[in-house]
Amino acid sequence: MGNVVPLKRSPEYLLRRALEHRMSRRYEEAMALLWRAKEQYGLQEDIELELAKTYDEMGCEEEAARSYLRVVRLGGRHRAFALFSLALESFQQQDIQRAVSYFEHFLQEGDGSVPPEAASFLERQIRMNLEHPAPRSQRGRVIELERRAVQRIQAGKIHAAIRTLRHAVTLAPKAHAYTLLASCYLSQRNIETAMICAREAHRRAPQLAQPLCVMAELHRSDGDAEAARRALYLAALRAKEVRDLLNTASESAKLGEDHLTLLLTGRALRRKLYDVQAMMIRSCALLNLGRAEEAGRLLGHLCVLKPEDTVAQAIYRLARQEQEDMASGQTCAPRERLIMGTDVPSAEAVRRVSRLVSVLFTNEEQLRGDEQKGRELCRIAEWALRSRMAGKYGDALAVIAMSNLGTEEARNVLLDAMTDAQIADSLKWAILRTLEKMGEAEHCEMDVRGRFCSLAAGGVVSRPVGAYASEVVQRVSDALCARFPDAAETVLAMWIPYVEKYETPKRERRANAAAAALETLYHRQKGMTLDEKAAARRWRVSPRLCRLYMKRICRAMAEKEAKKEAERRAGDWQHTGGEQHEMHRFRQAI
Repeated sequence: MGNVVPLKRSPEYLLRRALEHRMSRRYEEAMALLWRAKEQYGLQEDIELELAKTYDEMGCEEEAARSYLRVVRLGGRHRAFALFSLALESFQQQDIQRAVSYFEHFLQEGDGSVPPEAASFLERQIRMNLEHPAPRSQRGRVIELERRAVQRIQAGKIHAAIRTLRHAVTLAPKAHAYTLLASCYLSQRNIETAMICAREAHRRAPQLAQPLCVMAELHRSDGDAEAARRALYLAALRAKEVRDLLNTASESAKLGEDHLTLLLTGRALRRKLYDVQAMMIRSCALLNLGRAEEAGRLLGHLCVLKPEDTVAQAIYRLARQEQEDMASGQTCAPRERLIMGTDVPSAEAVRRVSRLVSVLFTNEEQLRGDEQKGRELCRIAEWALRSRMAGKYGDALAVIAMSNLGTEEARNVLLDAMTDAQIADSLKWAILRTLEKMGEAEHCEMDVRGRFCSLAAGGVVSRPVGAYASEVVQRVSDALCARFPDAAETVLAMWIPYVEKYETPKRERRANAAAAALETLYHRQKGMTLDEKAAARRWRVSPRLCRLYMKRICRAMAEKEAKKEAERRAGDWQHTGGEQHEMHRFRQAI
C-alpha cells in the first residue's frame, strides 16, 4: 500500500496544475482544481488570485472583481497586484472614480509586483481623464459628452444623462448618442420620444444592430409584437460581433423567439467558446423548447466554470428534474418561462427566502453544528444580498441570518458584500454595524459613494454622526494613516464635536473644506507646520473656506471641553456635599 497516491493534494500542486490548464485555455479543468483547493484549504490568497485570473480570462467581470477584492482584504503579498488589476478594470469600464481610489491604494502599497511602465501608463491615462481639458475639435467635444453621459447613466442620473446627450446630438448627430438617448427615454417609459431617437439612430447607421434591438424593446413595451419581431430579425442579420450577437439574443429571449436565440448563441459560442452569458441564455432557450437533456449538459459545464453561481445550479436542478420526469413517463409540471437565466425562478426564490426566515427561529448552536447547512445558508445569503427576486427585505434577512450564524464563512460573506459595488451604501452601513458587534470592524475595506476605502475610522458607526460625516473622517484618514497610524482616532475626536454642534456638510466642496481643515489641525496638534493654503490647494477648495471650518472645529472642541469641565466640577461638588451631609448625620447620632 506504499505506492498509493494520497487523494488530498497540496495547495501548491493544485495551483500549479490549475495554472497549466489556464495557460492551455482549459478553463473547466482549472476551475475544478481551484474550487477543490478552496474547499480543502479555505480562503487563501494564492487560490483567490488564481481564481480571479481565470475568471478574468473567461470574461466573468463580476466574479473576477469579487476574487480580487478578497485578495485585497487578505492583505498579503499580492494585494498591490490585485489593486492594480481592479484599477485597470474600472478604468476600462469608464468608472473613473473607483479607478482613482483603487490606484491611490495601489500607490500606498509601494510594491514592485507591477511593472513600473504599466503603472505609469495607467496613471497618465487616469490623469488625462480627470483633467479632461476642453477638446478643440467638435468631434472631441462630442466624444467627451458621450463619455460623461455613460458615467451618469452608470450612476443612475438619467435626467443629467439626457441633458448631456441632447447637447451631444446638437453639436454632432451620431447614431451612438441617439441610441443612448433612446435607452434613457425607455427607462423613463417615454416610448414615443425613445422611438423617435431609435429611428434616427437607425437612419444614420443602418448597419448597426444595437438601434434595432432598442426598437424591438420599444415595440414590445408598446404591445406591437409583429413590429418588434421584424426589428429583431433585422438586428439578427446585422449582428456580427459577439457583443451584438448577445444583445440580440437577449432581446430574442424576451420576445419568446427561442429558435432565433439558439441560432444567435450558437454563433457567439463558435467565436468565444467559454462565454458564460451565451451559455446561460442558450440553456434557458433549450429548456423552454423542452430539450432538457441538451440544456442539462450545457448547464453542467456552466456549473463547473462558475461554481459560485447558485442561479446556474438551481436551473441545472430544474433541468435534471425534467429529465427524470421524462424518463419515468410522467408529465412535467407547468413552470414559468425562463428568459436569460439572470435569476432563479419564482418558486426557487420563495424557497430560499423561506429558508432565511426559518433561521430567525432556529437555535444558534444548532445552526453552527451542521456545517453543510451553514455553507448552504451562506450561498443563499450571497444570492439574497444581490438579487431583486429576494424581495424588499431579502437583503436584511440575509444580514440577520449571517449574524446569527456567526461562522468564519458567514463573516466572509458580509465582508465580501462591503466591497461589492452592486450593493446599496445604506445596506453596507447596516452590515458594518453588524460586523462591529461581531468584532470585525477594526480593519475593514468598504466601497461607498463610488470609492474604495480602508475603513480606519470604523468606530464612527457607533456614534450618531451619520454616513456622510464618517466619510469626511475617512478621507482624511486615508491621506494620513500611511504616515501616522493614530490619525483616525485623533481626527475622529476633533470631528465629532463639530458634528454635534453644527450640521454635516451636504455638498462636496464643503466636505473637502472640512477635510482640509481637519488635516491642518492634525498637523498642528502634532507640532508640525502645515499651511492651510497648501491643504486647501490639495483638497481643491479656497483657503478662506478652510480657515472657516478650522475656526468652527476649534470652537466646537473648546465648547465641548468647557462643558465636560463644568460637568466634572458639578459632579465633584455634589459628591463633596453628599459626604458632608452624611458626616453631619453621623455626628448627630453620636
